[in-house]
Amino acid sequence: MAYVILGAALFLSLTLEATLFTHLTLHGIKPDLLLVLVIIFSLFRGSVPGAQLGFVYGLVEDLLLGNYIGLNAACKMLVGYVIGWIGKRFFKDNLLVPVLSVFTGTLGFLLLYLLLFSLVTGGSAWGAFSDMALPLCLYNTLLGLLLYRPLYRSLTEGILRPERR
Repeated sequence: MAYVILGAALFLSLTLEATLFTHLTLHGIKPDLLLVLVIIFSLFRGSVPGAQLGFVYGLVEDLLLGNYIGLNAACKMLVGYVIGWIGKRFFKDNLLVPVLSVFTGTLGFLLLYLLLFSLVTGGSAWGAFSDMALPLCLYNTLLGLLLYRPLYRSLTEGILRPERR
């Protein structure tokens, strides 16, 4: 059942990003809901499930919206892995943990994305980094704050909690 919910979250997020979030841009920057979901999921499920979700979400995003197939998949996968690995060491009830995780995860995603983008295209995208890094990190962090409690409940007590065997 959790896979159905995660799939529905994927398509709802893509729909929101393609429709509603285009009207909520701030200096041309809109939040990355899929990245926020990957980061929060990774905090609770660990590095491998976080990397798997990041890869699937990123690949679907690349296939539907992207020009460079695999770029979002690789970046979201690595962010999911790292956040999941780091998340094992923190008490997740503290609201500061998801806030810092979303902020640093977004920053890491941007650095990795622009590095890989520069390697693939042969051009430099680092000028864009300085313009978009802080606004996107803050935007995603605000979105993460709004989503953390409902996702926390769902991942620990609700439909997305791990199955016991």
